[in-house]
Amino acid sequence: TWLTPVYVLKMYRDHINLIGESNYEDEFNLWNNPNHDKNTYNFIKIHVYKRFKLLDSFWLQ
Repeated sequence: TWLTPVYVLKMYRDHINLIGESNYEDEFNLWNNPNHDKNTYNFIKIHVYKRFKLLDSFWLQ
């Protein structure tokens, strides 16, 4: 029951909070990352849910 999208996203959020969002912003600014607007928590969230849906379609047949 621990391998769920909610649990995985909580682990991402906990890691982001541990590092601090301002540190992520500083890193993006330092390297002028062109994917700054794409590499967000919401981007990860959307893809985690998509992947779980895809995997469930294979595993739960």
